[in-house]
This record gives sequence, C-alpha cells and structure tokens, in this order.
Amino acid sequence: MDSILFSGKSLNEIRKEKKLTQVNIAQKIGVAQARISEWEKGKFKISKAYRKIIQDFFNSLSSN
Repeated sequence: MDSILFSGKSLNEIRKEKKLTQVNIAQKIGVAQARISEWEKGKFKISKAYRKIIQDFFNSLSSN
C-alpha cells in the first residue's frame, strides 16, 4: 500500500488518531470524500503533490 505518510503510519491511522472524518480532510485539502476513501483502501496512490498537502495539513493540526 502506498498510503504511508509519516513514520510508517497510513492516512487512515493518522486520520483516526486525530479524530477526523474523511469528509473533514477532503474539505480541508479540496478533494472529494471518495478520493480519501480510495487512498485509504489503496485503490489509488497519493500523488506527491497531495502527499505534501496532507502532510502540511496534519502538521498544521499539531502546531495549534
């Protein structure tokens, strides 16, 4: 699966740790909820551009 983002954790694991829904993340990064689901299930790879956007989003949560 290519959805590993941080220290071996997947998008799904990080999302659940942060108590976020797929809809929350989708709205913040500008994609459909279905795309988040597809990434989490490994149906599609997360592009480098979106990987950076997602990482920045989670990092912004940590700094608040």
